[in-house]
Amino acid sequence: MHLFANVDLVTGILFLHQKGGRKIKTVDSDTIWGYRFGYMYIPLVVRPVFPLGESGWNLGPFVGIYFGLNGSCKIKDAQYTGFSTTCSDDTVGGAGESTDYGIPVGLDFIRKFEGGSQWLLYARMDVGLANVLQGADDLGLTTVHRTIVIGFGFTYPLY
Repeated sequence: MHLFANVDLVTGILFLHQKGGRKIKTVDSDTIWGYRFGYMYIPLVVRPVFPLGESGWNLGPFVGIYFGLNGSCKIKDAQYTGFSTTCSDDTVGGAGESTDYGIPVGLDFIRKFEGGSQWLLYARMDVGLANVLQGADDLGLTTVHRTIVIGFGFTYPLY
């Protein structure tokens, strides 16, 4: 959707956008845990579009907000003993948070076609703002996501 002549408002849904961490040490023991979350990720970004000559390619830096709903969670012993469980297991401190939110920033190279479809080559960094492990604040831990994504895609308008 165009906000202005060369400024797009972009949203969508990415299923099972995986995020995680390794080597989270618990306060009351020497056990080190790794965790992996799968989110349904819903970004909303503003992207100005700058044409790159007559080639049909455009440059689109973007910034916005994202919201994620946790769809899966797995915790493993990061010392590779083979132990694995879900996040709802109280022996590892309980569940992960069910939501995540933050700020995506990045850069798109866009090739637009008639009818609104486009090819994308993009690089994005998600700056997480939510602690994703329950009780992390109480333990003095900061468990926010910082992910870098490089990708290639094809989009088409639904309107």
